[in-house]
Amino acid sequence: PDDHRLNLVMLDTTEVKQTPQRWRIRAFSRPAPEHALTLDIVSPTPGHLFCASPAATFTVTVRALYGASFSGLLRFEGQGYVFAGNTVAAEALVAVTPEAPAQTVEIRLQPPCPGQYTGVMSLVAEGVPVIRKRLGFVTQPERIPQAEVPADFDRFWDDTLADLAKIPLDLTLEEQTDKETAAGRAFKVKYRSWGGRWAWAWLYVPKKEGRAPATVQCPPVSVWQPGLCQSAGGDLRMAVAVHGGDISERPARADFDYMNTGITDRDAYMMRYSYCCLARCYDIIRARPECNGEVNVSGSSQGAGLALVLGGLRPQIRQIRGVAVALCRIDWTILGLAKWGPHLPEGEDPQRVARVVSYYDPARFAHRIPAADIVLGIGLFDFCAPAEGIFSAINALPPDVPCRVYADPFGGHSSYNYALLEDAAKGLTVPRWEGTAADNKLNE
Repeated sequence: PDDHRLNLVMLDTTEVKQTPQRWRIRAFSRPAPEHALTLDIVSPTPGHLFCASPAATFTVTVRALYGASFSGLLRFEGQGYVFAGNTVAAEALVAVTPEAPAQTVEIRLQPPCPGQYTGVMSLVAEGVPVIRKRLGFVTQPERIPQAEVPADFDRFWDDTLADLAKIPLDLTLEEQTDKETAAGRAFKVKYRSWGGRWAWAWLYVPKKEGRAPATVQCPPVSVWQPGLCQSAGGDLRMAVAVHGGDISERPARADFDYMNTGITDRDAYMMRYSYCCLARCYDIIRARPECNGEVNVSGSSQGAGLALVLGGLRPQIRQIRGVAVALCRIDWTILGLAKWGPHLPEGEDPQRVARVVSYYDPARFAHRIPAADIVLGIGLFDFCAPAEGIFSAINALPPDVPCRVYADPFGGHSSYNYALLEDAAKGLTVPRWEGTAADNKLNE
């Protein structure tokens, strides 16, 4: 069903003999209630995003099939996706019969504060749920508080980039002749990043004469990314690795865990190396003779969060594209509010470590991003990338930076509906943050 979307990929190298399939059909004289009732939930807004509204109102139609009847409650019970202590509930009486098999009601859900909420809409008879459907929504996304930026955040990253510029690039390109095509060529790139450490990437260049826009492709998490070299497609693109291992090896072997090594020390945290890899790859591809000076950045999952970071480190970035934007508000993971991200070392103070990782939070880079166009895909059931954290980044963007959001109300981290991005009508330009400095403490 659409509200529990899951994409499955099956890989099989064996040959299976085709044989007729046999099905057994069992008939029932009277269907069970859960098979004789339907529950259709309609949102008046794209992606269940309720801008400028403290409440979410859904139109719900209950239908009885096969001559069935139902009398009971339509009930919603939910809570904040990140801040679970914020609860929301509502209910309405429903009665359908063979003579009047459909009833439509409005359910108004008014949570205690702006944010992302998920829960279950149920048909309940005598206290027992008969049908259950999960439901997610965001109220007043424009009032979700920005992340508080450390006072010396900009100085820290400006100094980091200045130090990086002093490190020799020592750039080498190793052509991957087996990946050459009629459209382009591919290279293994080796260079030095933060601290003089080696770093790697794949570079794809077109054979077509003339100059073209370039793309920096940021990787999802793991030492398996960005994968092995692909056949050149004719575009100008750089696939970045941030883990510190040689990308020719599967998996790449690094002598540190970039997301956790040094996490108790702002200056020694190895995410600093990873973010410097992004900046250096931007510099490398922008200097290519095939580049017309325009560089865009894209990514999914961790890569989408890294795309925001690069937009803040290199303000010349023109376009940012990201789906399932992980890493935003990674301090929430340290504080136990979110499920995915770096780990709190045993025995360490969560508040102190959260302050360290705040310097590496993509949401806190947002105020540095002057990109001409940003498009973000968000799933409201994405445990790796809570929408509330993503909106804290959006609300910190400069007021004149356009950002379109394509929200999948039933999407998870690996089940986002990419078809949404092909339909401009499904995109929503969320009003920019309207709160005050005091509102930053609203959800903390």
